[in-house]
Amino acid sequence: MKKILTGILFRFFRSIETWVLVVLLLVATSYISYVEYVNTNNEFISDHSLTRYEELDVTVYDVYAFGCETLPEDTFNTLLGENVCVFDESKLVFSILNDIPMVPVILMAIFIPVFFGRLFSDGTIKNLISSGHSRSRIYLASMLFSFVLNFIALVLNTSVYAIWCLIIKWHPPVYLPVILVMLLIDLLFSFTISSWCLAVLFISKKRTLAFVASFLLAMSMFIYPTAVPETILLMTESINVESEDLEMIRKANEEAPYALEEYFDLSQFSPKYRYKGETLSITMDSSLPDGVRNALLFWIYSDPALIMHFGESMSSFSPYVFYRDGLMTINVASNVIWIFAGNLLGVALFKKREIK
Repeated sequence: MKKILTGILFRFFRSIETWVLVVLLLVATSYISYVEYVNTNNEFISDHSLTRYEELDVTVYDVYAFGCETLPEDTFNTLLGENVCVFDESKLVFSILNDIPMVPVILMAIFIPVFFGRLFSDGTIKNLISSGHSRSRIYLASMLFSFVLNFIALVLNTSVYAIWCLIIKWHPPVYLPVILVMLLIDLLFSFTISSWCLAVLFISKKRTLAFVASFLLAMSMFIYPTAVPETILLMTESINVESEDLEMIRKANEEAPYALEEYFDLSQFSPKYRYKGETLSITMDSSLPDGVRNALLFWIYSDPALIMHFGESMSSFSPYVFYRDGLMTINVASNVIWIFAGNLLGVALFKKREIK
């Protein structure tokens, strides 16, 4: 497999598509990050009437845990200040992380059919097989190479955003446990699209079909397919809250809001609350049969772009909630399953295809 990878790497650096890809990646990312900077700069980054995270005597954890974990009262009041915008800062960081894979996904969806498609059109795949290389090794080498390309594209894209932060002198709140998992999700999502694009190409040997498949998968970032099951769940469920719990929430907001914690219940697909260690009894009454409801939840949680979509539909939640309550873990697992399924299908059918 080393010889196959060496050959692919040699062709990669000699291919004009490679340098076009690099230039497009840097230009597109720079432009998008600049547009995002312009759109948000006037809101709070350059507004000196607002106090930002770096100007407060709080930790990065405090910024992310605000409203969803019990904090010291002084810290909570500081973050709740009238001219404080640290929550907006953490949401902006999360928004940037959601945008990071956008350019790599689109460019890789174009590059993979062009670059690897040429291996079929010029007879390279046929020659490799004739030379004694197994189809499994050829496919595995191509898959590993596409993963490396996705990783490099993600690093370059992230670096451009980091450089913009230095240029505008903004020190965003970076809580590494959340940031690193989110970057992992970005990488896995990008590789999910590439894996299925590669699988369709190796199965069909046709660039056009690979283009179509990768385009449709890439569009899942924008068309939000899981909005359908989410809407059905919301329309068929009603919140059931005990009167004493409503009184407890009112009392907590008046007396000790710093001790009222919000979290996300995965089984109920709804927010819940804890106050001083006691979980408030908030349940969802559904008119759907359990089997239908579970199928809708499975549809939602199997979305490879789950966190990206939740960042829009559940924007009231802190990114820390997605990390702490398991949504990011589910998203990592769903992408791993999609990647495994795509590559397993690709190599299995490629081994049965006749190469002419």
